[in-house]
Amino acid sequence: MTKDITFTLSKDSKASEISLDLLRESQFIRTPTGNRSHITRPVQSWEMIDEVHGILSERGISHELNQIWVQNSEAQQVITREERERFSVEGTPINRWLFNQLVTKFSVGDALSDEYRSSIAISFNKNGIAVAFGENVHVCQNMSIFGNNLMTTYGASKIPYDKMIEVVNHWMEKLPQKQQYNHRIINAMKGVEINDPKMVYEIVGKLYTQSVRQAYGNQSSPFTIGQMSSLVRELDRQMQVDSTVGTLWDVYNMGTNLYKPGEVDLANIYHLSKFWHDFLAEEFLEIKDAVLVEDPELAAPDEFI
Repeated sequence: MTKDITFTLSKDSKASEISLDLLRESQFIRTPTGNRSHITRPVQSWEMIDEVHGILSERGISHELNQIWVQNSEAQQVITREERERFSVEGTPINRWLFNQLVTKFSVGDALSDEYRSSIAISFNKNGIAVAFGENVHVCQNMSIFGNNLMTTYGASKIPYDKMIEVVNHWMEKLPQKQQYNHRIINAMKGVEINDPKMVYEIVGKLYTQSVRQAYGNQSSPFTIGQMSSLVRELDRQMQVDSTVGTLWDVYNMGTNLYKPGEVDLANIYHLSKFWHDFLAEEFLEIKDAVLVEDPELAAPDEFI
């Protein structure tokens, strides 16, 4: 019985993995007035996962649901004072847990490389729902999504949930085109060697400036000041060992190595991934331009949204 199934938060990380079956048995997210539906989050997390699964199945697209991660700090035990004495954190029934913040992704379609695979990423948080599409690199628990397809039900560029599902359907209709676009840009990035220390420190300087402005102002940045310290140490190590940090694609992956559950706020993980993609795209704009000159039909950004 559901009431006999317990769930335990990870003690070794800031995020915990949960199965879809257990997630279905958890508490409904409700508005302050008790309604199950909210304008920015009109469905439960498992309901949207089911809806995306339905789109992929109807289109005959091969897919796999990856791990579901919940943010520990946003997981709540919905229990009375008396029950708190009976239930420990380790022994609380799953139907008494409320998960207010989580992320997951579907791997979709045939992989164009052994390194990465196209993914639809889903994020639920207190503000609403975010969905991204792009390439996910097969490294540990990396949750980054390479691409510029991101939409939310909240914020300045918000769209309604129904429109969001419509766009996901459109993405899957154009899946081969979108995969080819990202694949060609990634291959072009692999052709850009980053072996000039001046170039490395110019990139670092711009990123550090953005991270400081983010900490003390309103500018968005792919990394926090602390994460920048980790990135610089890795770049320095590579330069000392090989006199190069490798290719632009290698630099991208060094950054995304910081985007893992438990090491970054799950509510921002896909936004940060897009900021990192957009930063590199702006710094090396000629790569994107060259791909589009080669094949203008691959223009990927969505006029559909």
